[in-house]
This record gives sequence, structure tokens and C-alpha cells, in this order.
Amino acid sequence: SFATKITPFSSNSTTIETILDGVFETTPTGTIDAYMKRFNDFAPHRLTQLIEEKLILKDCVRCLVYDSVLPWGHDIARKFGIYGAPYFTQSCLVNLMYYQVHHGVLSAPIEEETSFGVD
Repeated sequence: SFATKITPFSSNSTTIETILDGVFETTPTGTIDAYMKRFNDFAPHRLTQLIEEKLILKDCVRCLVYDSVLPWGHDIARKFGIYGAPYFTQSCLVNLMYYQVHHGVLSAPIEEETSFGVD
């Protein structure tokens, strides 16, 4: 798994840790839906274990920074009474484009020059 190749980062005030994604072979197999199901079944449990281990070692856990597409990150932060801080891995413009496509303002693929407004 990619996460096993990342070296944890630590400074005096911040520690960054990765969690496993539930994929233990080097080449993932199956569909993206199967991967996401496995990830969403495995990762929240592993994150909970990691925080519990930190607390047992008396490491101060004050805030959990999590990807905004993983809503269970917020739930885990609340469970432990720590701050939860979502970060957004794509810009608001990308989200706006998804919205525009969903509502039929833009179509994909774009075959001609197209403009749209931000209201």
C-alpha cells in the first residue's frame, strides 16, 4: 500500500500520521466501488485504533485533519472530543463545474468554446 511508504512527519507541535487503506497487496484488484467499500469499512476502524493508541501513550491529540470527502473523519473527532478540521483536496471551481454539469449548464465532453458564470 502507498501509505506504508510514507514516512511520518513530526515537529514540536505537529505530528502527521498515515493510516492504511485496507489494501495489502501491491497491485489493487477489483473495481473502484469494491475498493471504496473496503476502504470505508477498514479506514475508520484503523483511525480509531491509532487515536486510542496515541491516548494510551499519553500523546496529546488535539485535532484530526481529514479529507472532506470522508465524513466519518468528523464523527471520529467528535467521538474523542477533539477538533475536526476538514481539508478540501479540490478547488471550489472544480465543485462548481460538477454542479454546472449536474444541472445541465455544462455538458461533457465540451466540444466547443463554452463559458459559464459564477453567481
